[in-house]
Amino acid sequence: MANKSQIPELEENEEAYRASVVAAIEPRKYAVYVPKPLKVVEKEAIEKALIHHKFVLKDVYKSLGITYRILKYKCDKHGIPIRKPAVASAQES
Repeated sequence: MANKSQIPELEENEEAYRASVVAAIEPRKYAVYVPKPLKVVEKEAIEKALIHHKFVLKDVYKSLGITYRILKYKCDKHGIPIRKPAVASAQES
């Protein structure tokens, strides 16, 4: 086994190795903080798109960049009704 005195560049390599280990252990400086879970953001995006496009599904899934099947799956998964809610008329009350 070689001593540090026998290999002069060993100290430089050791410092570079330590620096790489510290860089790997330190928390990332540019980590992304997501305030809400992805499923909450996804649900809100679908609900906003449904309201914005007045429940016209073709416009909704095209604006979200997904297919009809994916929109239907996501709505079922999040419990979002696809049909426009019925407005209670004055005669019913």
